[in-house]
Amino acid sequence: MIWNFTSIQEDNTKIIVIIWLAFWLYFLYVLFRLYRWKQYGHEVIKIAKSVLKYKKDVKGRGWVHDFELSKIRKLRSSDTENPNWLRNIGGDFWNTDCDSVRFDYEDREVSIGFQLEKSERRKLIEVIGEFVEVELQQSKRSQKEQNWKKESE
Repeated sequence: MIWNFTSIQEDNTKIIVIIWLAFWLYFLYVLFRLYRWKQYGHEVIKIAKSVLKYKKDVKGRGWVHDFELSKIRKLRSSDTENPNWLRNIGGDFWNTDCDSVRFDYEDREVSIGFQLEKSERRKLIEVIGEFVEVELQQSKRSQKEQNWKKESE
């Protein structure tokens, strides 16, 4: 198609060919990203100093997202909310979205966990949930201590 593009005479046909080529070039880009993710990608989740740090790492590159544990709400497995037909549409093998575990953070929903099995989802929810619970208990204690200090002054 690319080699014969210059021999096309009609403008409408050229437009259609450009659109067709753009679609397949985009699909090639998506497949390249999938290949890189499958070969070199992994997720990094670290919890330190009351902050959950999440990174989709591909050969050392990727953005680190920080989430304060005290602001994490409704930690859940994502498969409970989506109907099967919707999961099948979005669950294509070229999809690199992380969508196994979800939680509410401030005014948005955050998804983590790339294609985790149910047992792995449960374990991740348990571990993160324990840290969130500890952080909530500590923040309640510190609020009580601050209130006592204010009352005693």
